Amino acid sequence: PGRWDEPERLRAAEFGGRPEDAAARAYRAELLRRHGRARQAISGLHYNFSFDAELLAALRRSDGATGPEREWRDGIYFGVMRNFLRHQHVFNALWGMSPPEDGAFWQDLRAAAGGESRAEADRCAGVISSVRLSPLGYGLAPDVAEALGVDFSSLDAYVERLGAAVQRGGVLAHEREFYSPVRPKTVAGGAGEEKNEAGASLQRLAREGVGYLEFRVFDLDPFEANGVGLE
Repeated sequence: PGRWDEPERLRAAEFGGRPEDAAARAYRAELLRRHGRARQAISGLHYNFSFDAELLAALRRSDGATGPEREWRDGIYFGVMRNFLRHQHVFNALWGMSPPEDGAFWQDLRAAAGGESRAEADRCAGVISSVRLSPLGYGLAPDVAEALGVDFSSLDAYVERLGAAVQRGGVLAHEREFYSPVRPKTVAGGAGEEKNEAGASLQRLAREGVGYLEFRVFDLDPFEANGVGLE
């Protein structure tokens, strides 16, 4: 936000008070309690991307792949995710659109963060191009990422590691709290993920394979009326 002078106006999402959304309301209230109001004001794009079926078929013919089509397709998507994670800093540098603007907002973010994240934020505060991707934004703290040890080498490894972390609890209560820059998704059920029990979307992913990728690191473009343009 350009001004952070009335933080008390920010409330957890209420979903219209519908009884069927009680679990989603409780989750959002817990996020507010755990991360503070300022972090809940951060917004960005979840950009969903998938390859056209015709292109995938052509790639498969070119590869001369003979194994199960779904396993091959999963491998393609996980290769894209590994490349994106490897080069993510380039995207952050080129398209970050939200430097820290309001001092009170930045200090509220800082106050709610862990000591390691605060220290890292202080070191780079003058050059941050995206608050959302900063040490105080929506992401995994280094110690949390290390404790999770999520593996992007294959779908099976990803589901196994993330599922084990959710089952243990503590660090993650639900797989949707895995704030990775990119996540694999199934086509069915994505919109209702917040209402699902912990582990449900991972089970569906293991059963149905990757339908699309959800990229989570792009700021809204202030020069586009809709926040994102075709280019």
